Amino acid sequence: MLAPSEVLKAKVCIVGEAGVGKTSLVRRFAYNAYDERYTPTLAAQVTKHEMPIEIEGTFVRVVLTLWDVMGEQSFLPLLEDVWLSRSQGVLAVADVTRPETFPAIRRWLEAVRRISGPVPVLVLANKVDLGPVPEAELHVLEADLGLAGWATSAKTGQNVGAAFRSLAEAIVRENLARLVAGPDRSTPTVGA
Repeated sequence: MLAPSEVLKAKVCIVGEAGVGKTSLVRRFAYNAYDERYTPTLAAQVTKHEMPIEIEGTFVRVVLTLWDVMGEQSFLPLLEDVWLSRSQGVLAVADVTRPETFPAIRRWLEAVRRISGPVPVLVLANKVDLGPVPEAELHVLEADLGLAGWATSAKTGQNVGAAFRSLAEAIVRENLARLVAGPDRSTPTVGA
């Protein structure tokens, strides 16, 4: 069992097509800030954010290392090993004003699973301040891939913190289950 002073370090990749709001979601979550200007991410931006999580009476300080991955899939085969390796969770982001960004999530998740294996994943239907969630596209991802979906807005902050917290809780649960099952010496993630 983890003591209250335990720290769980977890790499989380934020993936999706260019312009879906990945950087804005990270900025809103980590700094409670929003910027109207669009600046494309080159390669990956890394941000750390610490948060306390309680799961069934166990308290853990979770340090999320958020990898905001550029949305240009043509570079993915060249750099996926660096960007996606050792990921412990994924936020797959689509833009509600661009329904074509929802099916593109499948390609991102295939790469993540190929590199990091099965990890907790949430789908964020972002920019709900600009329009309704395309329910058909989100339902297909939820039903076909068994993923939970969240309607978010980096601009207003709607569900941003809750989505990141939900993913962090899933990562903690998975790590606690792994500890109960026996230590995995290949991926040490819990330390004092």
